[in-house]
Amino acid sequence: MLDRIIAEPSSAERPEVVAWLQWATGWAADLREQKRKHPLAYARLWAPRCIDCGEWSATINQWAGPEMEPTGEGMAHRCPECSKVENRTSQRLAIQTVLYSSSDRCFVLGGNRTGKSEGVSQVAAAVSLGRDHPDVISWANENGIDLDRVPTRKLPMGGGLIYAVALTSNDSKQYVRPKLSRYMPHDTVYRNWSGNGQADAVHGEAAIVCKSVDQGRRAMQGAASRLNWLDEEPDGNDVNGIIEELDARLTDRDGWMLLSMTPLRGWTPLLESHMRNPREDVCAVHLDALDNPHVPRHSVIKRLARYGERIRLARQKGTIQALEGAVHPEFDRALHVVPSFEIPESWPRFGSIDFGTRAPFAHLWGALDTRDYVVHIYREHYGADMLIRDHARAIWAAEGCEECQPVEFGSDEWQRWSALTATHETGCEHCAGTGRSEPEQHTRWADPEGKDSRGTLAYNYGIVTATARKDRRASFDALSDLIVPDIEGRPHLIIHDNCPNLIREIENLTWDEKRKGETEVRGDDHAWDALRYMAFGLLRDGWTQQSRDE
Repeated sequence: MLDRIIAEPSSAERPEVVAWLQWATGWAADLREQKRKHPLAYARLWAPRCIDCGEWSATINQWAGPEMEPTGEGMAHRCPECSKVENRTSQRLAIQTVLYSSSDRCFVLGGNRTGKSEGVSQVAAAVSLGRDHPDVISWANENGIDLDRVPTRKLPMGGGLIYAVALTSNDSKQYVRPKLSRYMPHDTVYRNWSGNGQADAVHGEAAIVCKSVDQGRRAMQGAASRLNWLDEEPDGNDVNGIIEELDARLTDRDGWMLLSMTPLRGWTPLLESHMRNPREDVCAVHLDALDNPHVPRHSVIKRLARYGERIRLARQKGTIQALEGAVHPEFDRALHVVPSFEIPESWPRFGSIDFGTRAPFAHLWGALDTRDYVVHIYREHYGADMLIRDHARAIWAAEGCEECQPVEFGSDEWQRWSALTATHETGCEHCAGTGRSEPEQHTRWADPEGKDSRGTLAYNYGIVTATARKDRRASFDALSDLIVPDIEGRPHLIIHDNCPNLIREIENLTWDEKRKGETEVRGDDHAWDALRYMAFGLLRDGWTQQSRDE
């Protein structure tokens, strides 16, 4: 009918054609409404497309080659048109494997932009609704899913309760909750969905409870659950406690745990204990970013080319790599270091501190070029065997107004002057009453373990700091994203050449091979730690235009 209308435009005025167009328009509107009300029923997990028989289509925003079919032998897939057989990963096959498995813990390991969390969120929605729910039945039929592992909605023990655990409340709000709400029915009731802390998605007897690792082990205590989903691997000393509490919730209902992650931290204790030697109670599937038909292959290849082999394999395929060699192999003085210059007044300023007494104390001054979101580290203070007073003097020597700051640091006169700087009332025309030789910093992050030192800086010397988040994995990722050049070959971290200690530390740091289970390094890392605090703080506070790839 449509071909006829195109060939004979005048036919569009005929009654039967008008009636057909009205029917088609109504049918499309009804379909859109059904998809809105029952999104899981229409969700389709991706399978790899043949590269030789297709190309990227900007019109449909996916690879337009024919969908390859699994041969039943490992990861081998065959193209139905050219018969080519290749080992390819498949989101559909991965989820089929997870639901067919009887393992207590299932790992979905994937690179960035593989859709690992997207597929797992569909599983979470299905398990919460139950295998007798019409949306779940339609989803299973559409994707060839075996629902034996999905419990019925009504059992003597009650409805389906799922825990969806992100690393932080912010991660939950940004990455986990949007995916879950994408697949729950339209009449789901959401509680505190945009707030911090626990959030709930309730649909009849089904409930998905969103928590975060930063709430601590006790927050994982609660009712018995059927499935616990942990999105990305937790860092810190309480990892085992978090896992144990989540495991305890599964006992009463014979539930299971699903962990989705990009293993950028190498062989951590969790992965060592579960993946190094095969275990019957552990299932693991991998997803390759180059196989996802919804992401342009050329873009993925270009982006991955920025990384060294270890990080590239983790970000592309989700493979677990030993943390060996240089921490920042991409760092290049020719690219990342520039002669020092005066920072423009309009650039926002920041600071960061890593405390030390016998070990070096490091303070970094940073500024953000908001034109292209490049962070400039334009000054450092670095010294050991010094008192907090000495470090405060050095900071004020760099920041204080040369015209009005009293010569005798810490004197009564200086204390009165320092108090006036807080309200910009020093009376100095040169600094407009701020007491500073440069714009005031938006935030100055400091090592959270230096609580006493932070208090001394604030109360005795007027240097106010914010508590840095000491999340080694997340802060390393934030820093790495700044150091690694972007698609256009430009880094988003520039260090001025008057910061020799920071440059030396970045160049010399190597992974600690004796402590493979952690993101631990060998070598001086005091200025590097301060840099991590700043990189993560800028990311979390929305100053840098970065986002965690899916």
